[in-house]
Amino acid sequence: MEWQRTKSLWGGAGTLMTGSQAVAFTLLARYIRNKFPDVLSADIEPLFAAAELRLSQQRPDNRNFRRWVDKTAWVDGGFELMRPKPNPDVLHTVSTAAFFEPELVVTYRAAYKGQKEDEPPRRLCPLALVE
Repeated sequence: MEWQRTKSLWGGAGTLMTGSQAVAFTLLARYIRNKFPDVLSADIEPLFAAAELRLSQQRPDNRNFRRWVDKTAWVDGGFELMRPKPNPDVLHTVSTAAFFEPELVVTYRAAYKGQKEDEPPRRLCPLALVE
């Protein structure tokens, strides 16, 4: 028995590419496509095209995947900044909310103020993550 990748697997209708894979290839294409040598680009370009096709299809599960691509951004590494160290649980909750778009109820506090019980909770809808 011989296995080989056929054009219909990743190209054509892109039916076997999952939404998560389509998001990954779309973001890869957006941010580092121009850094690939030609020898890599020739093999990967059909995957980029299949990802675009997968996200353009009118499927019930595509809305969040399509929108997630526009909810992420990249700041050039030459831009000097001091990165915060967010609580992993909080980061997971916020990124999940940005994907599924529910409201979050949060209490803001300045780090130097400590815990204050009198801060009113606020409702927000996270729109994007920027790293």
